[in-house]
Amino acid sequence: MIPPTPLRSAQADIRRAARFYENAALGLGAEFVSEVEHAFVRVSENPEIGRR
Repeated sequence: MIPPTPLRSAQADIRRAARFYENAALGLGAEFVSEVEHAFVRVSENPEIGRR
């Protein structure tokens, strides 16, 4: 299954956060983006995750 694509506004937020983390520590921004992408994959593979 193809992971969902975040809305443009969310993509902008992710980019801003990645720049913030990258400025804090080299490589941290890329790690943040990787974790966000992984979260989208997990949700697409397990759409019931977190459901009560």
